[in-house]
Amino acid sequence: MYRIEMDKVSYKNRLVGLTADQERYVGLDCEMVGVAPPPGFMYPTKSILAQVSIVDWNGYVIYQSYVTPTESVIDYRTPWSGITKELLEKQGRPFATVRAEVLNQLAKKIVVGHALENDFAVLEIDPSTIETRDTGYAPEFKKKLRDGSFGSRKLKELAEEYLGKKIQTGQHDPAEDARAAMELFKKFRYDIFEPVILSQANINAFVRAMEAMAITNTNTDLPKNGGSRKGSKTYKAAKARNKRKSGKTRKTAKACTVPK
Repeated sequence: MYRIEMDKVSYKNRLVGLTADQERYVGLDCEMVGVAPPPGFMYPTKSILAQVSIVDWNGYVIYQSYVTPTESVIDYRTPWSGITKELLEKQGRPFATVRAEVLNQLAKKIVVGHALENDFAVLEIDPSTIETRDTGYAPEFKKKLRDGSFGSRKLKELAEEYLGKKIQTGQHDPAEDARAAMELFKKFRYDIFEPVILSQANINAFVRAMEAMAITNTNTDLPKNGGSRKGSKTYKAAKARNKRKSGKTRKTAKACTVPK
């Protein structure tokens, strides 16, 4: 999907519509190629950016671009990436341009992905500047290793186990991977990634609502229009009963209030 098609996707998104909450989230994934490593590097090749995809809450591609290599490529990783020299020569765009466009897409967004530090590294983006939801590091998704420690699982494994979907069956599609990470986040959003925590403001609002409910209920004990007068025994008994109930309500509310 390229720039002309991206406009069609944006138009489709406007038709589908996203809530303000959903618009805050985007999914990100990159494909890389290998270049000569620097001295002392622990791997045979160093990764640089070759393709980047960004999807919205519903999985629609809102940005995708190939990138012209900034260094001489020694391994295109074609069997997995689908990237070839001819493809990048024909459709690649300058790294600086793509990076700037990606930063624009991620501005004020929460980025969902799998092992996002790898994507941010090839994009040359400081991860501390972006809020993320990373399916690669959720403790619930980790596996126990032979030495007793816990390690991250592949996105492919998580998608099959928790979503019932097979991904990465051939060459990787960064948009497919970004969608899978987004679906995992959506499925386990409140269980794993964003557990709901009652704030002090929510607790206070709850207490006020309970107090109002208690007052409304106790007032029903007072005589209605046309009933007993203030001086009557019935009125005095009802008033005393309401006073006792009101005192209990205040004590309960005080006990429920959480200190700041």
